[in-house]
Amino acid sequence: MGLHNSVLLLLLGSLLSPIYARIKTRWISKQPVDSPELKRIGGYISDGAMAFMHREFSGLLPFVLIVAAFLWIGNPGTLQLQSVAFLFGAAASGVAGYTGMRVAVGTDTRPTRRIVRSCRTGPATTISTGVGVGMLSAFSSRSMLTDR
Repeated sequence: MGLHNSVLLLLLGSLLSPIYARIKTRWISKQPVDSPELKRIGGYISDGAMAFMHREFSGLLPFVLIVAAFLWIGNPGTLQLQSVAFLFGAAASGVAGYTGMRVAVGTDTRPTRRIVRSCRTGPATTISTGVGVGMLSAFSSRSMLTDR
């Protein structure tokens, strides 16, 4: 496969994977959670995960801005655009991480409920959860093309 076809395939995957992830996420989110205790525990997990993401982004933001400034200052001419690419890459990584965490913790009670009820349907829901998050993360992080 030539480089041109590889780039087209990469771009196609980058466009289709969020759609597929959204379909899987919607299906998983529609699965009922009957247990109030499971809902309560899932809420605690979600709250903790979002607090972690907030702290992580608060710590990373100054680092990202400082590195981008060094890239801008340390490179002449058009090479300064590396700092812009770095910022876009950091933003894309942050969006993928936040979305992945949000989907993972928002849907974690569904596979648990399904496994408790049936050993046949539970693993399929668990795999669907992982596939949705994995597709979103994998292709969103590869959607930025580099000169390597």
